[in-house]
Amino acid sequence: MEKLAAGIGQIRNRLRFAPVAHSASCCALCNDTGIKVTTDANGRTVASPCPVCDAIGRARERRQYEAARIPRIPPNVNITDVSKQYVDNFKRLPQGANWILFSGRAGSGKTTNASWIASEIIARYHKPVRFYSAYELTRRLATSKRHEDRDALIEEVTTTPFIVLDDFLKVFPRPSSFQYNDFFEATLEILWGRYDARMPLCITTQRDFRSIAEFDAALAGRIVETCSGRIVNFGENSTNWRLVNDKG
Repeated sequence: MEKLAAGIGQIRNRLRFAPVAHSASCCALCNDTGIKVTTDANGRTVASPCPVCDAIGRARERRQYEAARIPRIPPNVNITDVSKQYVDNFKRLPQGANWILFSGRAGSGKTTNASWIASEIIARYHKPVRFYSAYELTRRLATSKRHEDRDALIEEVTTTPFIVLDDFLKVFPRPSSFQYNDFFEATLEILWGRYDARMPLCITTQRDFRSIAEFDAALAGRIVETCSGRIVNFGENSTNWRLVNDKG
């Protein structure tokens, strides 16, 4: 029995899905353990992944990817050690210190690293993820006409287990614009909502940190606090992977 238990443990560690809650009381094959135990022709006990749970888990993961709207991850790109460590430690990150920020010029790898993190959180931890264009999300909030729509969007942004805000402050109304105050308040509502809920967040931006501080000093301070050393600047000399891989 000890060998069987050890074998089941090894299989669990290799599986890319968690035990699945079925519509029925339990899975007839594995009793909701994710492991099917059978006896071979020689009378030996054999443990293998449950095909029913595997199919359900894969379907769930596919739905999560579709809902997340994660951009394509190009081949042969550099995933930073900070990104890998963030994913490895995701479930152990302390609340209030679970953000990560990537800054750098276009094509330096910010969005790619954010996309990789989002994909891995779905694959490893089976958590719902949303990938937002920071401008589009802010615009939707700032121009929403119905309170119900606005409240539903804030609920989604605040409670989703992991979200990415891509290209933060890349497009923003000028301070002299009549739209500025609405966009400014919507932006703070998004970020303060995640901060107050102590929920993990990934931000990508082409702005340097001084620009973020000029936008709102209190927000910049909270980003430093919640990123806890996970502010990655790709530098001005970083390679634009789109230009390097352009076959035209």
